[in-house]
Amino acid sequence: MINFTSENINDLGYLIDFINSSDDANFMYEYISKYVDDPAAFLKILKSINKNKLCYPRKKNQKKEQKMPIYTKEEVMQIFESKSIAVILEEFTVKDLTSMYKSVYNTKPLSSFNKERIATTIQQYFYRMERTDILLES
Repeated sequence: MINFTSENINDLGYLIDFINSSDDANFMYEYISKYVDDPAAFLKILKSINKNKLCYPRKKNQKKEQKMPIYTKEEVMQIFESKSIAVILEEFTVKDLTSMYKSVYNTKPLSSFNKERIATTIQQYFYRMERTDILLES
């Protein structure tokens, strides 16, 4: 196995750039044959590269953590009592509504739920709670 120097790697980069930009296969093959002893073997090796594997290694703990906003059940109740569904859909993102849903139901919404369905489900929850309170009072 040989060691590749920065100069070798740069030369290889120039060849690959030429291959990527060339429209004429015959001209490309002739050009490569000036720099490579066996152009057919060289092209075969390049074709065998799995492009998905060509990446820099990640550090193990490099996951991007996106913090979800945290709402209490009382805050969600105040939001839904003071604003209409249309305003809530305008002002809050799906992440916000998902967090609200979690605080109300203690579980994530189904993946099939869209933004509007999450908001209406939360609104229906508070509506049912109000009706239950009214029924218990009478």
